[in-house]
Amino acid sequence: MRNPEIEKKMYELAVELIEKRYPTGWGGAAVIHTNKGHYFTSVAIETANASAELCIEVGAMCEAHKYNEKVTHCLCVTREDENSPFFPPAASARSGCATGARMFRWASPPAATSCSLSN
Repeated sequence: MRNPEIEKKMYELAVELIEKRYPTGWGGAAVIHTNKGHYFTSVAIETANASAELCIEVGAMCEAHKYNEKVTHCLCVTREDENSPFFPPAASARSGCATGARMFRWASPPAATSCSLSN
């Protein structure tokens, strides 16, 4: 179910994490919201072995699973560098939230009314 307050909070948490974890250069973060009202964040693992790479949202989903919470919303945000706007990842990466959670992407952040939902 669409909830602009949750979506706005998720976007803010993603941007905050990107700015803290990746002060310069590329940055990406995921935020999930659970049925118990919790937010979990994660970043992509950096590895020299491409076969060990995981989607940005995997860490957050593992945290929710650890606490036996159902994911209700999922947001992934990236940027090219510290001077670039924030964007949702490519369509191929958005399939990572195909867990029944509501996935949304931002048309023009941070206005919560500008997001569209998709499964």
